[in-house]
Amino acid sequence: MSHGDEVEALNVDELTSTLFLRARIYSIIRDLFLFEPSQEYLQKLLQDKMLEVISKTYPGECLRTSSAEFLKTVNEILEGREVKLIETWAEYTRLFIGPGPPIAPPYESLQRPVEGRGRFKGEAWMDVKEWLLEDGLILEDHAVLEDHAGIEFEYMMITTIKAGELLRNGERDATLNILVRQKKFLEEHLTKWIPKLCTEIEEATKSPFYRSFAKFTRSFLKEDLDLLDELISYLLGGDRDEI
Repeated sequence: MSHGDEVEALNVDELTSTLFLRARIYSIIRDLFLFEPSQEYLQKLLQDKMLEVISKTYPGECLRTSSAEFLKTVNEILEGREVKLIETWAEYTRLFIGPGPPIAPPYESLQRPVEGRGRFKGEAWMDVKEWLLEDGLILEDHAVLEDHAGIEFEYMMITTIKAGELLRNGERDATLNILVRQKKFLEEHLTKWIPKLCTEIEEATKSPFYRSFAKFTRSFLKEDLDLLDELISYLLGGDRDEI
């Protein structure tokens, strides 16, 4: 089997597992930007053990420690029962919704002002909307815009799942195309404003949960950009030891 033409069967399971792990993390971040966490949701985070494994075994120290801190705050909410949950929901509203101007508006157009002025449906929104349309994705939830943090993370989740399915079916070139496009989206959009948003959350929040969530999100984005470089290099025919 030619390494230049096909991914060896021995490595497909490892590579697809990596992709689906990425999708799972993107799913978690997407959910927590779009919704207040329910007790059931937080319990499921603990039950699937993924974050616990990352917190103990991930080679990158920053993501490993931020995962552990995030898990700790999830446990604290569950141990605090309804009171802690209500406090978390109130903080979600204060940070991302209002009633007054949100403390940390989760929209790229507001976080990346043009000529010193941010506005809804700005240039970034148009870019992201066109990006999604090019991939055949249309936003169905009209309560948010395409440049909402949760939607941008959802885009990464959906395309990562698709990449994993394509790779599992032996479609290496199609997988590679998705990963290259993801890297460009990270570089042109998510990494241009999510770290700033995370800093705003850390500095303004009253909640250890959202502070740890912000740290986790920023750490994951940095690690994922590096991981994409390795995945792309591998699929282009680089050294398998890179992954």
